[in-house]
Amino acid sequence: MDETNIKMGWQEWVSLPSLGLPAVLAKIDTGATLSALDVISTDVFIKDGQEYVRFGLRPVPERPDFICYHSAPVKDRLDITSSNGQTENRFIISTTLCVDKNMWEIDISLTNRHTMQYRMLLGRQALADGNVFVDPTQDFVQPKLSYGLYRQILD
Repeated sequence: MDETNIKMGWQEWVSLPSLGLPAVLAKIDTGATLSALDVISTDVFIKDGQEYVRFGLRPVPERPDFICYHSAPVKDRLDITSSNGQTENRFIISTTLCVDKNMWEIDISLTNRHTMQYRMLLGRQALADGNVFVDPTQDFVQPKLSYGLYRQILD
């Protein structure tokens, strides 16, 4: 990652290639320290002495029957208080975030966001790691992606 500022609006399309997610609509949330990703289930297992978490995602809102399963090493478990004041112990994983041609590693908490409009929140920590400048008066500053990128998987 170079030192060039990446400009983003208050909502952007991103991808998480390490998780096989080519298009995720994210809300840029400078009020959140950590990023969050919507998952429907978590299951812990041990592989080579390392704790892993297996999780399911519904990446395409219009296709709730389409579920992707992934696993990742558990980086941490943290008590996180959401904007509604509820505290939840969440798994933290590291993954690659891709914004246009820029890629960097971020930490993401796994939580159920099914009642929320956005499947992902991109928090301050990820924004700082990517040297991102947020313009809250704009949206979709970065190239637009679409859920059509899942067509290969869905067919």
